[in-house]
Amino acid sequence: MGDKPELTLDAAKHAAAAAETAAHTKGIAVTVGVVDDGGHLIYLARLDHVASGMTDAAIMKAQTAANYGLPTRMLEDAVAQGHVSYLNLPGILPLEGGLPILIDGRVIGAIGVAGAQSSEDDAAIARAGLATFAR
Repeated sequence: MGDKPELTLDAAKHAAAAAETAAHTKGIAVTVGVVDDGGHLIYLARLDHVASGMTDAAIMKAQTAANYGLPTRMLEDAVAQGHVSYLNLPGILPLEGGLPILIDGRVIGAIGVAGAQSSEDDAAIARAGLATFAR
């Protein structure tokens, strides 16, 4: 049996904090969810004045990225190109803003962001959180 990298609570908090900082810099209030490789919530940060529905959206974006091992933007693009069968995948939210966290090519979790006016901003904020794992 090999060693499997694990996403810790401390690492999830650091990623969420970096995403929060990016959101504050842009003047955007969002919700940030970080999940483990099974899509289970590890950490959630909901900034002030974010619509309550964005909590579920952030978690679902993170779960989608973790469970399928790819950025949710890829699924959003596929659906936009007419591949609507992707909408039948279990537990999927094909909206940009969910990114898998990879260590040595293995998914150890994901980060999801929701609440910005555009999914591009959600993704940029998620990338700021993801960048903490490159250090």
